Formats: sequence, structure tokens, C-alpha cells
Amino acid sequence: SQLRSDWKAVYVNERIYCYGGRQQQATATYYATMQILTISGLSWAIDSTGSGPGAIAAYAAAADTTNADTSGFWLHGGLATGSAVSTNLFKYTISPAAWATTSTGGPTLNGHGMAYVPGSVFDDSRPRLFIFGGTTTAASAGGTDIVYCYDLTGNSWTNDSASEGTGVSSAEAMGVGRRRRHGWVYNATSQKI
Repeated sequence: SQLRSDWKAVYVNERIYCYGGRQQQATATYYATMQILTISGLSWAIDSTGSGPGAIAAYAAAADTTNADTSGFWLHGGLATGSAVSTNLFKYTISPAAWATTSTGGPTLNGHGMAYVPGSVFDDSRPRLFIFGGTTTAASAGGTDIVYCYDLTGNSWTNDSASEGTGVSSAEAMGVGRRRRHGWVYNATSQKI
């Protein structure tokens, strides 16, 4: 196994999935394989199912932590080989193992956090992915304070970059501040991210 950085791990059905990442050297090496840890027995496996995100790092990943949807997980954005920043949203389905492109027109981000929020939280019962922070280019320092939302049923993106016409995002107004290289998790008990 290669030493990797800038990858995320998600937990689904007694397994931990770790996709891609990169090895930092003079020239970074990016990976396009998934390492899977089965909790019972602590055994590792490699899944190199094709047609996925490709060699990528610094992406966001999320799974349904309420276990309403245990079919897989989502992966968004990130840095590809050559420092291109992705806008794609992928879903990895566990059985049978397969990648599908869910959206190609999302926000251009890397180093951001993403959380799955079940439809039961919303009046329209539509599950959503929420994205926060990250940077918009490979060379960006700092981070953003924009919250993006992807409606998994309506297949549409919205953002909170200029809340109520004030030009100030709700995250900034709440004093959250800019973030990058962080994670996000939804807590079903408190219904908070």
C-alpha cells in the first residue's frame, strides 16, 4: 500500500472506504484505487472498479450516517493529476461495485467538507448533500465560507454565497469563517451538521 494524503474515508455497512489520494514528492503522484477495510477481521481489499473519478485527491466524500441509504456513498470535486479542480459529483454503489457520475456542473472545489442529510429532515422529504469550505483553485490559500447544497432527488445545485442579498454568506454571518481541508458529519439525533 502506498503512503497517501488528501483522501477521505466513509463508513458504510461495516466497511470503511478510502478512495484515491496522493503521495507528496517533488511531483505528486495521484491514485485512482479504493482501499476497503472490513471491520470484522480487520482485513483490507483493493477495489479498482473503473470509470470512477480517476486519479484524484483533496475531494469531499459523504455517506448516509442514518443508514436509510446503505447502497453507497458520494464523492465531489478535488484535485486531479495536473492540478485541475473537478466539479463532478460521483456516486459509488457497493453492490454491484460501480461508479456513476451524478452531476458535472457542481462547484469547483477541493479541500472541502461534505455531509449527507436525509430527506426526513425536510418538508419535501428529499435527501441532500451539503458542502462547505474548500478552495477554488489548486494554488488557493485560505478557503471559502460558502455552503452549497445538492438535491439528490431534483439533481440540482444551490448555494448560499449571498444570503438575503446582503452579500454575506450565512456561515460568515454566524462567525464560522473560511475553512479548507476539513470534514463534515451529519448528526441525526441533533439534526445538525
